[in-house]
Amino acid sequence: MQLTLSRQEIFEEVSRYGFLPLFNSDDPADAIAVLEAAYRGGVRIFEFTNRSPHALEVFQMLAAHAASSLPGLLLGAGTISDPGMAESFVQAGAQFLVLPMIRPQVAEYCRMKDLFWMPGCGTLSEIALANDLGADMVKLFPAELLGGYRFLEAIRAPCPWIRAMPTGGVDGTEENLRGWFRAGAVCVGMGSRLFTPQILKDKDYDQLSATISAIVRTIRKIKSEKP
Repeated sequence: MQLTLSRQEIFEEVSRYGFLPLFNSDDPADAIAVLEAAYRGGVRIFEFTNRSPHALEVFQMLAAHAASSLPGLLLGAGTISDPGMAESFVQAGAQFLVLPMIRPQVAEYCRMKDLFWMPGCGTLSEIALANDLGADMVKLFPAELLGGYRFLEAIRAPCPWIRAMPTGGVDGTEENLRGWFRAGAVCVGMGSRLFTPQILKDKDYDQLSATISAIVRTIRKIKSEKP
């Protein structure tokens, strides 16, 4: 059975776990194996990105598998760029949407459906626009090229209301994670640095699960420390 949460409850889960893996594959068996490995590692929020020809069909299988076999998992769809695409993935079981950029039409769709959504932003003006459009959070991308966690720290000084998830610059080390959370990140997103070509080629899902488990423990430790 699929977990059903309000937008605020999803935000609270995202904030509590602080870690969102993002992944794509056109192979349903590999996608399910990766999702299961992430789940074993302690992940309870997962983004499957719309970056391949059969992404929607694979997502449908993932959503059905998660609903039947992975209790408590929130599964979202990423790289959503128009309302039709958003509707297709929501119908397939997406519980939240992540965009690579700001799309007012998708923002309106999410408002009408009361859906948790997170657009990609790279400037303070874009973040402010996303906030005005009702975004629940923003994705800082590519975070490393924007200036790393010092960028987030700098923009949150005048705008402490910013709720951000950096991606494209998170490497999973304690030093890097600590920098992001001290700068005010709600959550961090990891894709290619987590799902490396070698791990996927070798289908080393036990190693993947162990790596994810270590990241989950580190984030839990950082979040438990007093400021």
